[in-house]
Amino acid sequence: MKGVWIVAKESKTAEPKSHHYVPRFYLRGFSGQKGKLFAVNRPTGHSFRPPPEGVAAENYFNRIELEGMDKNELEKALAEFEGEIGPALERVKEAKSLAEEEHRAHIMNFMAALALRNPSTRSALSQIHDQLARLHFAAEFRTQAAVDQAVAAGMLATGTTVAEVQKVLADERFPMPKPLLMALEIDMHDPVTEKLWHRKWQIIEAKEGTFVTTDDPICLRWKDGKGPGGLSPGFGLKETEVIFALSPTLCLRGSFEGEENVIEADANAVGEINSFIISNARNQVYARDHEFKFKNEAGELRSGATLAQDKRFLDAGKSLKTR
Repeated sequence: MKGVWIVAKESKTAEPKSHHYVPRFYLRGFSGQKGKLFAVNRPTGHSFRPPPEGVAAENYFNRIELEGMDKNELEKALAEFEGEIGPALERVKEAKSLAEEEHRAHIMNFMAALALRNPSTRSALSQIHDQLARLHFAAEFRTQAAVDQAVAAGMLATGTTVAEVQKVLADERFPMPKPLLMALEIDMHDPVTEKLWHRKWQIIEAKEGTFVTTDDPICLRWKDGKGPGGLSPGFGLKETEVIFALSPTLCLRGSFEGEENVIEADANAVGEINSFIISNARNQVYARDHEFKFKNEAGELRSGATLAQDKRFLDAGKSLKTR
């Protein structure tokens, strides 16, 4: 399985500004009337119809700010990668199968890239870095003698006290530098791809209704929705499943248990899967139109037209702000 992280060729095109962390070619597969998406934006609580080019992007998201490196190297490499993935994705959708190893490898690499190269993952990694940094500095400067040594070494200002250091640790944040975040994404890519490869993939075909996707489209969850002792699900853990919508009519569901097959889903099953996908959204949900179904907190099927008013959907956005 060849990884995505390759050195790109030099490009003579203008420097790209808007970098899509969910590729446009993938989102186009969910577009409906006039090539537009039906999108639900959780922060504002409203729906709108953007083109695929107008969502799931941040300015210079893949820009590398390191001396001696082409700052657009990763963005160029990803453009080449997506040029390979697009045709493979279409062939998998047409065949409704991952039996062809080359196509399977492309899809697994694509899913790993979507899972890792995403604002949600970067935020989670940065928060871990912040917590570890706090623990480290709290242990390093727990006594006045240690603080005085740091002052003598020029690390802290003259007269700094333990109380002042503790206040800084309480008030300041220590986010992970972007180059380090991007290096971690690269290091983690092949291991995650490997874990995805060894899962048993079920292809689910919607016979009633349509599937949705989001701005964080790889949904990793415990099969029972809970997991042991509050442990977060991991790509290499048993009793977990990965859900990824390939199109409005096809969805992948992978676990380490069971068999690889193709099954049909009725409206109730499609609505349940959509609820799992929606629960993983960072800010936005994308669909072909407003007629998709999802399940509310009571387990009742609801129309996508009501998602922007759904309490569970809106409350999930509030909880993200506190992380």
